[in-house]
Amino acid sequence: LANANTKASNLAYFYDLEARTGVRLTRVTQEEVVEQPVKGRGAPPKRNFAPLIFAIAVDGRFADIVRFVDLVQRDRYLVRIENMRLAPASDSAQRAVQATLRISVLAAAPGEPAK
Repeated sequence: LANANTKASNLAYFYDLEARTGVRLTRVTQEEVVEQPVKGRGAPPKRNFAPLIFAIAVDGRFADIVRFVDLVQRDRYLVRIENMRLAPASDSAQRAVQATLRISVLAAAPGEPAK
């Protein structure tokens, strides 16, 4: 499990994938985990895990972006790609494609240690 409390390690993970795949990370952000109350039921139930959301933008050759996405899905964490968009990169001479992704990673709930 990822851990919402270790933001630096979480972001370093994506920079490691950048180095392994040849893409260029142009943005990676970790959103705050917010437990939403169930309508009419008061406080949300205590859970041992929560989704940790990342917004990521990468530039690169199409094959490198496919490799990056493949590693995100198969590497260390249980991940769901919420959405992904591909577009021609503004610097098309060097980097042919830009991808933006929003992913959910299974994480220990805030305040819980990662297992």
